[in-house]
Amino acid sequence: LGMLNKDNILAEFLVSVLRNNDTGSKYLYFKLGHEPVVDNLMENIALNLFTNEKNHEMINQYTMGLVFLQIINRIETAQKNTQMNYHDILIETTMRYINQHYRDANLTDLAEDLNQSLSVLSRTIKQETGHTFKELLQEKRFEKASMFLSETDLPIADIMVACGYENSSYFYRKFKEKYQISPKEYRKQSK
Repeated sequence: LGMLNKDNILAEFLVSVLRNNDTGSKYLYFKLGHEPVVDNLMENIALNLFTNEKNHEMINQYTMGLVFLQIINRIETAQKNTQMNYHDILIETTMRYINQHYRDANLTDLAEDLNQSLSVLSRTIKQETGHTFKELLQEKRFEKASMFLSETDLPIADIMVACGYENSSYFYRKFKEKYQISPKEYRKQSK
């Protein structure tokens, strides 16, 4: 830790983990691409784990320190080149998750995948988007439903299932609340 400056994301993360502070994230993800220096250092650590060379623990400790220093150098460059903060990344990941998994998406699975507490993630989504996770998911599902209704001849029951709804009365009620017409009428108007 003596090698880390106190005003960078890596140092804050490590201190938070050492203090067992549950308010922060549980991991950091660095997209370093193919950095030859970092690749080489990580290969050395992996090799040392499989060989019981004399002083292998100390060698890995110092090598990990060098990895941290290389990461800090990349972080400082990245921070100068981007305005995206941690909350922006969470929201971008949430929206991507909803777009890809709108049929069966749920906040609990997403929180687990992001290693975030359910309440923190839920609050962050609401603060950053002005909508709850459920509202964002429902918006995506209805976007897909309206697309299916206007561009295909699939039965409405199949569209409902394809969009992640199992309860037809709930689907019809929510659809009518959103569009002020039934799915059948929506299909007629869009054609």
